[in-house]
Amino acid sequence: MQNIKLKWIKTGIIAGYVTVIVFPAMLFLDLPVGLTAAIASSFGIFLLISSIGLYHFISLNKNSVSLQLGTLFNIIAGSIVVIMFTVQLGLFSEGKTYGNDVPKEIKNYVFDTANLTQLSLDIAWDIFISLGTVLLALNMLSHPKLGKIIGAAGILLGISLLVLNLYSFPVPPGETGSIDLGPFTLLWYLAVTIMNTVGYKWAKEKILT
Repeated sequence: MQNIKLKWIKTGIIAGYVTVIVFPAMLFLDLPVGLTAAIASSFGIFLLISSIGLYHFISLNKNSVSLQLGTLFNIIAGSIVVIMFTVQLGLFSEGKTYGNDVPKEIKNYVFDTANLTQLSLDIAWDIFISLGTVLLALNMLSHPKLGKIIGAAGILLGISLLVLNLYSFPVPPGETGSIDLGPFTLLWYLAVTIMNTVGYKWAKEKILT
C-alpha cells in the first residue's frame, strides 16, 4: 500500500509535466487531424492522472472530504475536456464540408447550433476544473510543502474562473473578449507540479518511515 501511494505521486508528477507540454503543442503545432485528436485527448487523460497523484501527495498531510471532492471534480473535468476537444476537432475539420447541396443559410444555422454545443462543453469543463482547483488549493493551505501562497493563488484563480464562465454563459469568456484564465490556471498547475517534485523526497520519507 505504501509503495503504490509513492508510485502514484511519481506518476502524477510525470503526468503533470506532460499535461503542460501537451496543451501548447495541441494549440500551436500544425498536425494531421488524427494526431491532433490523440494529443488533445491525452491532455484530459494526463490531467486526470496528475490529479490522482496530487491527491496522494496532499493527503500525506491531511485527508478530507473536500480533497476527495476536488480530485473527483478534476477527474470529471478531464473526462469532459476529452469529449470537448474531440467534438471541436470533428466539427471544425469536417463540419463545414457537409451539406453542400443545401442552402448556405441552413448550413450555417446547423453549424452554429453544433458550435454552441461545443462552446457549452467548454464552459462545463471550466466549471469542474475551477471547482476542483478551489477544493485542492484549499487543502494546500496547511500543507508543509505547498502552503498558503500557492493555496491562496489556486483558490483565487478557481473562483475567478468559475465566476467569469458563469457570467459569460453560454459562450466562454475567451470567445467574448473577456479574460481567459485558462492559461494562468495551467501555469498554476505547473507550479504545483514543480513543488511536488521538490517535495518528493519528503513524501518518500513520510511514506516509508
